[in-house]
Amino acid sequence: MKFQRIAGRLAAGVMTGAVLLTTFGGTALAATGATPLEKMEYTKVVTTDGHTYAPKTSFSFTLTPVDHSKDTNQATFEGNVVLSGVEGGLTLKAGTITFTPSGSTPDASYSGKDEITWNMEKFNTPGVYHYRMQETAGSYEGIVYDTTVYDVYAFVLRDETGSLYVKSIICTKPVKNDRDEIKDTKADLIFTNDYGKDDDTTHDINIIKKVTGNMGETNKDFVFRVKVKGTEGEWYKVVVTEKEGGKVTETHLVNNVEAEFTVRDTGSIHIYGLTAGDTYTVNEQDYTVDGYTTTYVDAAGKEVSNTNQVTEDGSLLYVDNHRDAAIPGGVVTTVAPYVLMLAFAAAMIFFFGRKKKMSEE
Repeated sequence: MKFQRIAGRLAAGVMTGAVLLTTFGGTALAATGATPLEKMEYTKVVTTDGHTYAPKTSFSFTLTPVDHSKDTNQATFEGNVVLSGVEGGLTLKAGTITFTPSGSTPDASYSGKDEITWNMEKFNTPGVYHYRMQETAGSYEGIVYDTTVYDVYAFVLRDETGSLYVKSIICTKPVKNDRDEIKDTKADLIFTNDYGKDDDTTHDINIIKKVTGNMGETNKDFVFRVKVKGTEGEWYKVVVTEKEGGKVTETHLVNNVEAEFTVRDTGSIHIYGLTAGDTYTVNEQDYTVDGYTTTYVDAAGKEVSNTNQVTEDGSLLYVDNHRDAAIPGGVVTTVAPYVLMLAFAAAMIFFFGRKKKMSEE
């Protein structure tokens, strides 16, 4: 019985070459006629909230042969017998796709590509060879990694000279339909990682300038030195507003590199793309000699440190510069005492005048 099953598989494998002359649809690249497939790419996509630069990291992938030698039932795909993948038949050109922050403004998504390559010396017969591909789970802070496992089918044919070539590579992935059923569906090889688009893993902090007190100068320039310490090589979007309704400038911070910004009362320094482990530090220039007292206050009005972490979107830090007039002692500062003195004098004149009149009568 076992011999018959093996013989049946071998016979089916020999017939596969003829069956494969059918042109396959879907999203895979395919050669026409006896023209070999020239290139097969796969894509890495990182999606963001639109305010976050590309991460400084590399993503790794694996492509492994699937063993069908012990299958109880013969595996098929598109009506063709499926053979075990051959070790070294299909491989990844680099196996990694690297991202690095760049540009003047962040994008909503970033992408990179690599290729699947093939070595025809590893294939002995025509057939549909089965592989599986997936991304290696990483640990980059703020990124949710794609866990999709793709089935990769390489269609190997024999040309009129007897040489083998790859006609097409078709990929499928499990997709849930309207009835909540999981079905293998043809798909492009795209691995998408979420870096704050759907999962709230990236945050922002808005540092707002406040000038208070009866001697506070609302048109005075205040200088800040700001730094973010996170992952090596990261960039962070910064939007500087000179004052409310004033000039707005967009720039970026480089990880662990201090930058200087100038704002006025109601102005702000808005930093984006922070993850849970990132630490920001805000140092305002010392204005004590000008009579100002500086405090750092959170959204609840609580005094906090100028070095902190951000765990949610829309975080606020107020930098309050307070200055009141120093009033010298012994100096009358309002008109109220004069009013009282005049009222007292008038009362005395009235009293003594009335007394004199009564004595004369």
